[in-house]
Amino acid sequence: MTARLVDIPILGAMSAAARASAPADALTAHLAAQLGAWPPAGPLVITTSGARRRPAWDGVVRKFAGVRTPEGAVLSVPQELLDAVRRVTAGA
Repeated sequence: MTARLVDIPILGAMSAAARASAPADALTAHLAAQLGAWPPAGPLVITTSGARRRPAWDGVVRKFAGVRTPEGAVLSVPQELLDAVRRVTAGA
């Protein structure tokens, strides 16, 4: 496993607006990396991510992961199931 370095600006040097958006930007980037897409571009987005094949922080490989908001949901599935899940959920 390789560590990923993240450049984090010093909060004191950031404007109030930048400080307020920094956590939201970090969360958006994390969800996009883990799920394969974020934010949802519709009511239900079926996607995949390399994270579906790799162990998470606790050593468990999670073949399915999803996040739902009032605006929509993203469901991340293994690449080999992507087309089948999209067919089953079409119109959902």
